[in-house]
Amino acid sequence: MSLFQLFPMATILRSLHFLIILYVSNIPQAFAQNENQFIYNGFLQAKLHLDGSAKITSNGLLLLTNTVNISYPQLASSV
Repeated sequence: MSLFQLFPMATILRSLHFLIILYVSNIPQAFAQNENQFIYNGFLQAKLHLDGSAKITSNGLLLLTNTVNISYPQLASSV
């Protein structure tokens, strides 16, 4: 049996229409999830008091974190 024998053409087109709308509506969310940066180039002239690992880079960006990778010890299980 083919797909067209199991379901009428209107049902297939309605499902396809729904899937296309669902896919297109999720595209902005996919792009928004990758935007985890805030860029403002005016920090170089600002008189800021920085604490901890925060610093202003040479091109005026405010760096709030460092590049240290944190690793957590694994508990050894005795068998």
